[in-house]
Amino acid sequence: MKYLFTCLFLGCLALTYGQRKFSMGNKKSDFFGNGAQDNRALSNTGLQIGIGPTYMFEKDSTFFEGPGGRNRYVFTPSGKLGIGIDIGTATFNMKPPRFKFGKIVKYIDWGIGFNLYGVEETTSKITDLSRAIIGSGSTYLGNIAARGTLHHQLYIPKTSIFFDNGLGLNLDFRLLGSNSYDYNEGYSFEEIAADKNAAPFRFSKQFFAQLHYSLGIGFRIKRGSYLVPTMQLPIFGIYEWDKGNPRTYWYSSQYRPAIFRLRFIYLFDKPKNSSCESFGTEDDRKRNEEYMQNR
Repeated sequence: MKYLFTCLFLGCLALTYGQRKFSMGNKKSDFFGNGAQDNRALSNTGLQIGIGPTYMFEKDSTFFEGPGGRNRYVFTPSGKLGIGIDIGTATFNMKPPRFKFGKIVKYIDWGIGFNLYGVEETTSKITDLSRAIIGSGSTYLGNIAARGTLHHQLYIPKTSIFFDNGLGLNLDFRLLGSNSYDYNEGYSFEEIAADKNAAPFRFSKQFFAQLHYSLGIGFRIKRGSYLVPTMQLPIFGIYEWDKGNPRTYWYSSQYRPAIFRLRFIYLFDKPKNSSCESFGTEDDRKRNEEYMQNR
C-alpha cells in the first residue's frame, strides 16, 4: 500500500505538470492569459488551503517470544488511507535578500485543520507446526492540528515551476481513536502479556508536538496564485519525548504519519488606501513593486 501511495503522489505531480505543459501552447501568454498584463497591486499575504490523503507508514513487524521459546508472537502493523484538510494564510518575505544566493525564507504559512489517520494490526501466534492470526485491532485517529512552516522556493530557470522545501512545527490534539482489540476465542490480552512477561500495548499521548519537513513541486498559475502538491513528514518528536522519535505508537506497533496535500495559495489584492503602501525609501518601494510584479 505504501508503495502504491507514493506512486499515486508522484503520478499527481506528473499529471499536474502535464496539464500545465499542454495548456501553455507556444507562448507564455497562452498559459497566463491576461496575467502578463495583470497590474493589480498585490498584498504579500494571502489565503492558503490544503487538502489531500493521509497515510500511516508502518514500521516492521514486532516479534516477541515467551519463556523458553514455547510461544512466539508477531505483531504486524499496516496503515490505512485517511484524509486531511488545512486552512490558513501565507505571507511572502518582502525584505531584500541578504545573501548572494537569495532569500533563505521565501514565505511563511500557517494552518489549522483536521487530519484523519488509519491504523490496524494483527497478532499471530507461531508454533513449531503452524502460524495463525489470533487477534486484530483497527481504528482511525482523528487529530485537530495547528502548524506553522518556513518555506524556501527554488525556481527552475525560465519556467514557472519551483521546488518548495519547508521546515516547521505542528501541534496535534487527538479527538478520535479506539484502543479496542478483538481476540479469537481462547485468547486474551492478559494471556499474551503474561506469556511474554510484558504488556504488549503502547498508545501515544493525546497531545503531541513535532518538527516536520515538507517537500513539494509548485506551479505558478498566474500572478499571486500557486498550486503546490506537497508531502509532509514528521522528523523530530518534541512531546511526548521519546529521544526525538516522531512516530505514533498504537497497539503494539509504531507508525510514521504522512500527509499528502494539494495546496493552493492566492494572494489578496492590496487595499487602495492601505497604509502598507509605504515601503520606506524610494528604492525600497521600487524593489517591492518589481518583486510583486513577478509573483
